[in-house]
Amino acid sequence: MRRLAQDCALTSLVLVGACAPVAPGETGPAAPANGRSRARASASASSWASASASASSSSSSSSSASAPALPDPVADWPEVLARQAVTPGSVARRSLWTWTTIEQGRAIASGAEAVLTREMSARYGPSAFDWMVSDAAPSDRLAALLFHQGFAKKRFAWANTYAAALGGGGDRYGSVLMRVDLRPDALVLDWPRRAVTTAAGARAKLDDLFRHPDRLAAVFWEGTGFREYVLVNESQIERVAVADAEVIRAFMDDRALVAAALHAARSGRTAAAERVLAQLAPSLAFKGPATLAELEVFEAALVAVNVDGLDRVVTPETRFALGSKRSTLKQDCKFQKSLDLSFSRTTCEPNGRCEQTSDKRCVVRKRSGFGVE
Repeated sequence: MRRLAQDCALTSLVLVGACAPVAPGETGPAAPANGRSRARASASASSWASASASASSSSSSSSSASAPALPDPVADWPEVLARQAVTPGSVARRSLWTWTTIEQGRAIASGAEAVLTREMSARYGPSAFDWMVSDAAPSDRLAALLFHQGFAKKRFAWANTYAAALGGGGDRYGSVLMRVDLRPDALVLDWPRRAVTTAAGARAKLDDLFRHPDRLAAVFWEGTGFREYVLVNESQIERVAVADAEVIRAFMDDRALVAAALHAARSGRTAAAERVLAQLAPSLAFKGPATLAELEVFEAALVAVNVDGLDRVVTPETRFALGSKRSTLKQDCKFQKSLDLSFSRTTCEPNGRCEQTSDKRCVVRKRSGFGVE
């Protein structure tokens, strides 16, 4: 079977044309034997304007080709879009999608780096999820369980490929798309409703989670202006497809789905656009397009997204240990005066991690965890 060349650029809809096929038997660089994962070649070949500009100008270390026109709209797009929705009754997922940088994608694909590696962002500090769990842990039994070392390393994901492709506010999280397949009996926690299911969709109980914390794979929760899945336990990941042909094809299909929705919204009736936007909203991780014009910009930005192909499948071999309780997070934000005597001003520091509120307080900016990579 032909497969896509290692580290080739898979851009837009030129999946095969942009990459030279590898001869059968060639598997690319061998993964180091570090005991963390086994990697193998795949068996298968908040301004929307700023998001569009970012996607259009985004470039990667690999060469890329311009995208041809999208295919004809998906005929059954309403049914397909309905299956993409994340609602109180449809949180469970066997597969989640996450974007990362080409550098980290290569490290994961080679086995040099685990799938879940970081507790927080070096630039932004802890994510909003970490702050939420840390604040609740003293008085909440479930939060206290989540705030253990065994769940400290994490990765943020979503239920489809397109919702986080542009990032939040126009900053992409990377050019490598990965599909994370959970074990069917792994537990998924719906934090807002304190509900537990298996990844395969079977009902479970909170008691199952407290008795078997090692089975927890992911937590779904909602922050201010965003929703996300937090992958917290690598031992419950069955496999990770790192930008292989199936992953790229899924992104192409999802992008065609958004194009189909836009096609329907352009029918000329205001009611049609409103209906399409209402159908699209439950599938999104961030606040989505609110008008037809914004949907057009969103779809155009998706067309401009480039994806780097690495064509690997990783099988994690991590063992779970709950470990000790983590130390309570402490806010380190404070006002600082400029030392420049010619231009004196006061800022809320560290910049990027902290922000000044409308009532003149300097506090942690509790952002979506998608950007911690």
